[in-house]
Amino acid sequence: MGRAAVTFLVAMLCLGKIDVSSAGSISDAITVDNIVKMSPHARADLVDALVRDKKQLEGAGITNPNRLYQFMAEIATESAGFTTLEENLNYTKDGLRRVFRKYFLESELATFAHRREAIANRVYANRMKNGPEASGDGWKFRGSGYIQLTGRRNFEAVANLPVVVDLRDSNNHGLMSNTDLARQPVGSLTIATAFWKKANVNGSADEGKTELVRRAINGGVNGLAQTKLWLAQAKRAFGPSLQGRLEAANINHEADTEEAQAIREILAQLGLYKSTGLESPQDQAAFKLAVGKFVAEEGLPEGAGGTESASDKPISPELLYGLTDFALFADEREKELPQD
Repeated sequence: MGRAAVTFLVAMLCLGKIDVSSAGSISDAITVDNIVKMSPHARADLVDALVRDKKQLEGAGITNPNRLYQFMAEIATESAGFTTLEENLNYTKDGLRRVFRKYFLESELATFAHRREAIANRVYANRMKNGPEASGDGWKFRGSGYIQLTGRRNFEAVANLPVVVDLRDSNNHGLMSNTDLARQPVGSLTIATAFWKKANVNGSADEGKTELVRRAINGGVNGLAQTKLWLAQAKRAFGPSLQGRLEAANINHEADTEEAQAIREILAQLGLYKSTGLESPQDQAAFKLAVGKFVAEEGLPEGAGGTESASDKPISPELLYGLTDFALFADEREKELPQD
């Protein structure tokens, strides 16, 4: 290398124009700090398990940034940002009417409201290979873990996967004998990575095809906008560790754009926002007004609606969790594990 070239490189380094930080590995990127950056209210035990057992992701082929972003976005969507590992089912009378109307007489709604086990046994009875309401299968096989595994059929299918078959509790009981394993941090991650591998979605993740990934994990596009919102948080949280400082700037810009679009999609689904189709002051004003309405309607703290879509001022945690709440996209869970 000539003297002029060396001088140029030194100058670029001094100006910070060349990123000398090496891109990190997937394993190195999965840290407590990065997970909490993605989801500030993440449960400590879930974060610890994700960090401790992160090698499981490699076994599922999650070995590059795009795959990690998509995987983390999916499991965040299904776990309310790593805060819970089981289906809520704590429905009000109105919630039951909206989500599970066909399973209840109007006169039954008040009786079943907030009775989680009774709700599960009613709505999941006699399908997905579950027994009748009195069998208790609906509750036993309720939506569980990072992929909200639901129904006896899906539990049986997952229980026979190579990695999951070795999953045992302290009494050496497997998943079908102790379904709570699917609702525990380690077991849930094991099942999620096994499901991800079986669903064969890494190719779609590589190409950034979030809708195809969502269909494979959810069985449809329910919660797709919420997944897109979590995807933006994942890119912002893990990008710097994975792709170096200069590339991270591009990733942050991409995340900002995707975040704003995802918020717009959610607000539009709620009937609070209608796009003009143009980037204009009028559209931005309509967007801010819609955010303000959502904050007020949900009783979020004043100021929670600050979303300037800038990397130095990401969406507030209150707005993030409000927009990704299960109640906004709850539906009947009937996805099935892909067959060979």
